[in-house]
Amino acid sequence: MKKVLVIGEILVDSFNDKTNNLNIKKVGGAPFNVAYNLSSLGDEVTFIGQVGDDENGEFILSNINKNSSLKIEIEKLKGIKTTVAKVISNGESVEYFFERENTSDYQFDFDKLFALDYSEYDLVHFGSLMLSVDDVYEKILKLIKIIKKATVKISFDVNLRADIFKSNDIALKKNQNLLDYIDVLKTSKDEIMWLASLKTIKEINDKIDTSNKYLFITDGSKGAYLLKDNKIIFKEIYKTDSIDFVGCGDSFFAGALHEILKKASPEAILSFANATGSLTTKVKGALGGYQNENEVINFIKSY
Repeated sequence: MKKVLVIGEILVDSFNDKTNNLNIKKVGGAPFNVAYNLSSLGDEVTFIGQVGDDENGEFILSNINKNSSLKIEIEKLKGIKTTVAKVISNGESVEYFFERENTSDYQFDFDKLFALDYSEYDLVHFGSLMLSVDDVYEKILKLIKIIKKATVKISFDVNLRADIFKSNDIALKKNQNLLDYIDVLKTSKDEIMWLASLKTIKEINDKIDTSNKYLFITDGSKGAYLLKDNKIIFKEIYKTDSIDFVGCGDSFFAGALHEILKKASPEAILSFANATGSLTTKVKGALGGYQNENEVINFIKSY
């Protein structure tokens, strides 16, 4: 069993059900979604994050369904509100609007994080929301350098949310500055073309050296690319009866990381990741699309 540490936001996803005039809450946050789904697949995962001492924080703490291989270290912060993501989902299009002024998602105990022994982990995974806060960004960059010295692989998910960065230029600079330290990167097609200032997947493959990296590029309903060893691999998605697309990218990344830790072939990694992403579209919210690895394998076999 591989050991993974995930550091990042856990928050409340708030859905507006117009049909029934209801406000539906789900536990969310891209890094937590990755942690939960990785643990569902059988990896030993530790998640570090924070909630506020409010109703939403209590909701999260009361509604986390722990997997046997998921260790959760969540600090409850006094006088702080829990971060909320208002989710607008329409078919394949999902938009997020965040309530996060002085909220919990980025307020880590960095003294604790700097002192951890990272050598015991096979992989450390980060989310990107916290990069929008300048002093937190500087500390995250310092932390990543500490982890690299421990020769541990680092994965990172680019989530360029327009409403959390002060400007596109700042978002661009902060994400670009991290890329040299990242071993496994997931981004959308639009995001990577913006980050790399290029217009085609081939141009990206020619420019970015992936001999020691995995670069996943999702392309919505079309499928996903994996750039590895300067080769381009593309696989279409597994089409299924989808009801919701929230969190399918996080689930995709969990599947990819699980297979990377197993040292699977690039083709097998991408196929498995597509399957975990597709299964998550069959449920409401980001969690619970699959209970274990065999469920994913059987889905692929039956497709």
